[in-house]
Amino acid sequence: MLVVKEDKSKAAKVIGDVMGERDSYYALEALNTVEGSVGLVLEHDGRVVGAVAAYPARGEGEAPLLGVIYYVAVYPKYWGRGYGKILVASAEEILEDSVDVDLFVSTIDSSNERSISLFKSLDYRVYGLEEASSKWGWSPVLGLLHAACSYEEDLIALKGISIDEKIGAITEDSYREVWWHACYKPWIRRWYKL
Repeated sequence: MLVVKEDKSKAAKVIGDVMGERDSYYALEALNTVEGSVGLVLEHDGRVVGAVAAYPARGEGEAPLLGVIYYVAVYPKYWGRGYGKILVASAEEILEDSVDVDLFVSTIDSSNERSISLFKSLDYRVYGLEEASSKWGWSPVLGLLHAACSYEEDLIALKGISIDEKIGAITEDSYREVWWHACYKPWIRRWYKL
């Protein structure tokens, strides 16, 4: 039996088990900082198989309300069974129901074929940064990267209706508050051990 449970601490621990302590730290910081964040753990017959961390990113002005899928982690022995899909879809549903998200976003490293396939299977459009900047300009792309706390990934995955119209309302500074509290301050605390 599959069971999805909300548990931010446990979700961050699973993310750490799969991806490393650094990612566990950043996932938990975002989950504990951003109001309306979602930390889910998926169990199959009582065994934890994966987790997702997601949060709403409220922009300034006319910027769309984003649902950021921050981390998706499935233990390798459970890969290929659709668990990542269940986790992302569950996080999307909770965010959609609680804050009426305009657009979902995630960032992906182009070498991570599993994540690319996962998001494409969930109807996300995946763009390289150069492609996205040619389409919309660098300012909205940087705004999306800030909202998603993205520093190393080189792909943006987007899902929603009227993507072009919604992206047009984003500037580099649209999600400064989210970036400051969920991304930058945790980095400063970790780096300088504050």
